[in-house]
Amino acid sequence: MNILALDDEEIALEGLVSAEKKAEPSAAIYSFRKPKEVLELCKSTPCEVALLDIQMRNMSGVELAKELKFLNPGVNIIFTTGYVHDCIRLQQAESKRKICKGCGTCHDFSSCV
Repeated sequence: MNILALDDEEIALEGLVSAEKKAEPSAAIYSFRKPKEVLELCKSTPCEVALLDIQMRNMSGVELAKELKFLNPGVNIIFTTGYVHDCIRLQQAESKRKICKGCGTCHDFSSCV
């Protein structure tokens, strides 16, 4: 299984990668801080799971998810955020695949994969 993680904050990215390794030890894990790098990888390497930070510079995680779905319609997207308003919006949308960082509504990564 190929899993990618994208977060523009290094500490948050390290936490995602650590959680991914615990949840799926045999997976190939690719970590990125820039959306363009994710798109380059996905052109040549299909990924089954993508953990995407919602709030980033240049391109949001939501915009990136649309492009990833175009390249690989079967990819499972899990959004991550540290912003309370994004957590609330994801809850209102009843998103089952989310990780809210530090806003009191965390969901265990292993239950999302």
